[in-house]
Amino acid sequence: MRSMRVLVATAVGALLAAGLVSPMATPSAVADALASSSSPASAAAPAAPEANELLAISGADFDPGYIISDELFYDGNAMTQAEIQAFLDAKIGACQNGLCLNVVRVSSISRGADSYCNGYTGSSSESTAAIIFKTQQSCSISAKVLLVLLQKEQGLITHTSPSQSRLDRATGYACSDTAPCAVTTLGLANQIYKAAWQFQAYRISSSFRWYPVGQVSNVLFHPDAARCGSAPVLIRNWATAGLYYYTPYQPNGAALANLGGTGDTCSSYGNRNFFVFWSNWFGSPTKSGPDYLNEFRAANSWLGAQSGPAELVQGSGSMGYRQSFQAGTLYWTSTLGVQVLTGVQLAKYTQIGGPSSQLGWPSGAQIQTSVAGVDGSYQYFQNGTMYWSAVGGAHAVTAGILSAYREAGTASGPFGWPIADQTCASGTSLCAQKFESGTLFGIGATGVRLTPVTQAAWSASGGLDGALGYPTSIAIETSAGGLDGSFQYFQRGTVYETNAYGAYAVAGPMLKAYQARATVSGPLGWPTDVMTCAAGGALCAQRFQHDVLYLNGEAEFSLSSAVAAASAAAGGLTGPLGFPLAAAVSTSANGLSGTYQYFQGGTVYATDARGAYAVTGDLLAAYRERATVSGLGWPTDNAICGGSGCRQDFQEGTLYVTGGTSYVLNGVMEAYYQSIGGAGSVLGVPVGAVVSTSAQGVPGAYQYFAGGTVYWTASTGAHAVTGAMLTAYRAASTVSGSYGWPKGEMSCDAAGACSQAFQGGTLSVTPGAQQVMEAYYQSIGGAGSVLGVPVGAVVSTSAQGVPGAYQYFAGGTVYWTASTGAHAVTGAMLTAYRAASTVSGSYGWPKGEMSCDAAGACSQAFQGGTLSVTPGAQQVMEAYYQSIGGAGSVLGVPVGAVVSTSAQGVPGAYQYFAGGTVYWTASTGAHAVTGAMLTAYRAASTVSGSYGWPKGEMSCDAAGACSQAFQGGTLSVTPGAQQVMEAYYQSIGGAGSVLGVPVGAVVSTSAQGVPGAYQYFAGGTVYWTASTGAHAVTGAMLTAYRAASTVSGSYGWPKGEMSCDAAGACSQAFQGGTLSVTPGAQQVMEAYYQSIGGAGSVLGVPVGAVVSTSAQGVPGAYQYFAGGTVYWTASTGAHAVTGAMLTAYRAASTVSGSYGWPKGEMSCDAAGACSQAFQGGTLSVTPGA
Repeated sequence: MRSMRVLVATAVGALLAAGLVSPMATPSAVADALASSSSPASAAAPAAPEANELLAISGADFDPGYIISDELFYDGNAMTQAEIQAFLDAKIGACQNGLCLNVVRVSSISRGADSYCNGYTGSSSESTAAIIFKTQQSCSISAKVLLVLLQKEQGLITHTSPSQSRLDRATGYACSDTAPCAVTTLGLANQIYKAAWQFQAYRISSSFRWYPVGQVSNVLFHPDAARCGSAPVLIRNWATAGLYYYTPYQPNGAALANLGGTGDTCSSYGNRNFFVFWSNWFGSPTKSGPDYLNEFRAANSWLGAQSGPAELVQGSGSMGYRQSFQAGTLYWTSTLGVQVLTGVQLAKYTQIGGPSSQLGWPSGAQIQTSVAGVDGSYQYFQNGTMYWSAVGGAHAVTAGILSAYREAGTASGPFGWPIADQTCASGTSLCAQKFESGTLFGIGATGVRLTPVTQAAWSASGGLDGALGYPTSIAIETSAGGLDGSFQYFQRGTVYETNAYGAYAVAGPMLKAYQARATVSGPLGWPTDVMTCAAGGALCAQRFQHDVLYLNGEAEFSLSSAVAAASAAAGGLTGPLGFPLAAAVSTSANGLSGTYQYFQGGTVYATDARGAYAVTGDLLAAYRERATVSGLGWPTDNAICGGSGCRQDFQEGTLYVTGGTSYVLNGVMEAYYQSIGGAGSVLGVPVGAVVSTSAQGVPGAYQYFAGGTVYWTASTGAHAVTGAMLTAYRAASTVSGSYGWPKGEMSCDAAGACSQAFQGGTLSVTPGAQQVMEAYYQSIGGAGSVLGVPVGAVVSTSAQGVPGAYQYFAGGTVYWTASTGAHAVTGAMLTAYRAASTVSGSYGWPKGEMSCDAAGACSQAFQGGTLSVTPGAQQVMEAYYQSIGGAGSVLGVPVGAVVSTSAQGVPGAYQYFAGGTVYWTASTGAHAVTGAMLTAYRAASTVSGSYGWPKGEMSCDAAGACSQAFQGGTLSVTPGAQQVMEAYYQSIGGAGSVLGVPVGAVVSTSAQGVPGAYQYFAGGTVYWTASTGAHAVTGAMLTAYRAASTVSGSYGWPKGEMSCDAAGACSQAFQGGTLSVTPGAQQVMEAYYQSIGGAGSVLGVPVGAVVSTSAQGVPGAYQYFAGGTVYWTASTGAHAVTGAMLTAYRAASTVSGSYGWPKGEMSCDAAGACSQAFQGGTLSVTPGA
């Protein structure tokens, strides 16, 4: 019976004065009076303890200055809602009128936060236990205080048929001693919340200071102050002061002498009964934290001497005590008791903030354990668990991450021990934590695990600080373009995953462009490769199922198939063309329509008639000088380059660029040049333009080439003069001399003597280097050999006192002397030879050809000794590939370049092929890993994992069991699975069955202690063990099975095929039970979601998969979204429940409660009042803040 006015001792005798009860009234008489009176007496005991309920306490235990400790009184986590409900059920039992506190449900209003409480979310129907629990959390007043208050004021905790009047005045709040209770405060929910609010006001507000803590105050024994008097009380704490503000009387000796009954006419009972009820129900209200700490220390001498006194600490939601000792620290709260922390876990707990950290107070003892040979321990706390291991140290795991970690089996599961503290994105509930074998995430209390391939994509993108950041949803399964897959949202992007292509991140402007094209459901389909960028991230490209999307900033474009082919022919994004810069531009020139498209390193010109070709570098500069398509016309072939220049064919001629100078060759000169082999002939590349001249009275032209000169007149035609013949011709003043213009080609006999007809006669030369060089070049294959085209003329020189000659080619150099002959030096050998100063150095002239062994080590004889070079990855890979059959082998064609890398401290290289991967190091050699072996090797992280580099080839026995030696041991794949899978697949129709084509190899694994295998197909997955056989899991069944962690989850391996009834309900037997799926829900949910606006609607993005359930005898499904939940049954359809309506619906137990499934959409009036139809009636919510 308290109000803001129960403060003056002289105004509290109204009930006695009114004659409603006598001063000698028994507790039951007072209780009866209360049922009809709006002004119960403060001094009365409406529900005194029964004698048989009293514990071993006496009046001497009551201390008027210390009725209850602060830590017990202000404990905001004292009881859970379930514990409160169980307590009420135990005290009340069977209710006789439906108004008992254990069964009654009442409405409550929402309240805002203020200085005393954190506010309250109202409900149209909630239990007493819920009201007490929510009030405890909001106001940090123990639920035990509120339970005792309800008993001492109205006897409601043990009443089996209370009246509505009792409920309306449940805690006596705002019920004055001299007037009826305030009407606005009536009602069970009001009374409970406002009583707790008032107790905090007594402690916090400066208006309540006439019972000062730490000082002596006179406290009345009875409302009749003149007759019964008062006594001084040293009030020691806030909780005791609050009880006196609420009930301003202390029990006298008579009341304390008879704790189970009445005292005398000056006795009051309110605070006495509070003390007795608490003692009977919850133990000593005054035994303090330090008392418990001392008892624990006395029983655990190993703690050693104390390091300081016990300290009162405000922790997470409740107060408690902490005391340090030599060997550890003790923590105590009223709900969790005494717990001890030691060693590294204590150090970590202290570092992160102790009881005020995210862990809260410790709730259990430290437990030692060992997992996979690693020693560790764990200890439970209010809000999480502290784990310590020898490999990772001590780390707290809380909230959603802890949920995900527990689902994965904690340290015994695939993630192992935590190795780092939790990190969270600033200002969000998005968190992440690293473990031995991966990272787990949390979105508030929701745990998030990434699939292995999504985790790999996330790591490749840069992890938390990369393109994606923290995940903001769980993986959401979907189907598009004939493929089953999933997508998962992150802060800055989305990861899309399919069995067929793997997982790839799409982020930033690329994601914006992809979303504009409807992502996986649009024309691009699923991503099939990572995004690559250049120019500081301004230029990006990403490959999807059906096209490649390119960006320049936020400008987006694609390439036509012809331009894409030209780009690929030029080396793709990493070639000289690089990334495209803009969309293609259409134009017409030289009688043809086409396009041109700018790239970083050039331009691609395309016409339907001529095709698409890239023009780059100096050729592009020369082409632009000649007005591009309007001048030379459209390109008609790719460029060809050698050591001294490049050429490219256009409609109007061939453009040559050499030494910074460009020339166009066309007409007769071009025809002649091409007829003798072009750049592959002895002439090599042009080094000058066609020059018109006149000699001997005859007009003509000439053009210089790297290997000679071509001369032309209309009467004599075009003829090349090269080598020693050209030297002699020049000595005779060429066309201006006595020989005039050449009339024919040079011819040489077997001895090398050569002659050529000119206008003025025949010129002859004896054999020399030129002829020998030409004969050698042709003997090894000419331009088709490793040398390629000549890029310089034969140069005579002398070295080591020996006259000789050399000639540069695109792929090496040929050296010749009369004594050693002609020999090519190429590749790494030429690099080493040049480093030794070639013919002028200690090795002198080459004496023989280069030879290489099977390992790729090469040597070549020179005058000064033999020069050797160790093999490089490129050569070894090529040699190995050819040795096993090249493109005709199991490897097929190469699909990537040789990539250098280092793993296990060993430098090496790898190259991807259509049918496997080749790995090489200098010590292990080159070896292919293919098929199921490659699948298992990838699962073990290939060269970076425990197996390291391969040391030998794979071998298989007759039964199909295969093994391969690696640095870290031999890897084996299970025999039989491949054959069984194939037989099963064919038996159900092969590619024509629901499975479609295989999209992955057979993968061996073990789950539930049973070895087996699985294989992904376009339409599902086949699982096999020797005991269960092979069975396909497809469609919605596969979705549900994946949600249950497939073979690693509670269902284990499938034991039979899926069967469906006429209505589409399907079931399938697994080791752990039968899994059933509801027909239609997935499709209906998706259609409904899109119909209301998808992610742009009030629902936002989905945060959970479709879950099948049954309630009210009706099968249905639900799906969580960021902004609400969609519920569906075949009879009611799909409907969203959001906002305050969802809060009220959840309070009524959603589909399992009295309202059942929703039947329609929510509608709201202009004032904000909303209603929604459900099976069990219409639910309404009033507008709030």
